[in-house]
Amino acid sequence: MSPNPLVQFLPLSTSISPSFWHALTSIKLHELKLSQHAIPVKGYYSKGKQVRDRLNGNEPVGINGGLELDQDSFTREGEGEGEGEQVGKSTKR
Repeated sequence: MSPNPLVQFLPLSTSISPSFWHALTSIKLHELKLSQHAIPVKGYYSKGKQVRDRLNGNEPVGINGGLELDQDSFTREGEGEGEGEQVGKSTKR
């Protein structure tokens, strides 16, 4: 093992629940209508970890972390504070 181990990064996997798209559609149809303003969206990040593979001689196996979006990603101001960390806002396309 080298004295300065290499830092390695994995791409962030994203999981978007169908409930996210349902909530977005409902908000767009009933509240935002033709508005193109950005709206705040909360995402929930889970960090990756390593586990030992008991079938292959206890070699470490990496499990990726990821960003999850669901219907709770559209909480309003003051609602659900502290339930997750806001990691970004949607942008106008």
